[in-house]
Parts: sequence; structure tokens; C-alpha cells
Amino acid sequence: TLKYEYAIINKTWKNKKIAEKKVEQLKKKTEELVEYAKEKGTPVLEKTAKDVKKQAANVCKEVLKKLETDSE
Repeated sequence: TLKYEYAIINKTWKNKKIAEKKVEQLKKKTEELVEYAKEKGTPVLEKTAKDVKKQAANVCKEVLKKLETDSE
């Protein structure tokens, strides 16, 4: 029914908004991690922090993409 469809769309929209907020929080934290690694001057730690940031960005993109396709 139309009411059911609206409920699904509304839930997906709310999930997307929550995910977008979490993406921004995660982005900030990974940037802080990279800066901390630079301050400590440990090349291995800095590389690892950058890898974590890159992987987190990829995961976030996939989650947002999934939410977009689910809402269609």
C-alpha cells in the first residue's frame, strides 16, 4: 500500500541522514588520527593511519551508495 511505501521511504531517509552524520564524524576522527601520527613522526604509524582513513572512506561510500539504491 501507499502508506507502507511511505514508511519504507521515510525509514530509508532517516537511515541515510544518520549514516551521513556518522560519515562526517568518522572523517573527522580519521583526520585526527593522521595528524596525530604526523606529530609523533612515526612513518609506519602515519602510513597505517592514512590506510585506515582511505579504507574508512571506501566503506562510507559503499554504505551511502547502498542506502541510495535501497531508496529507489
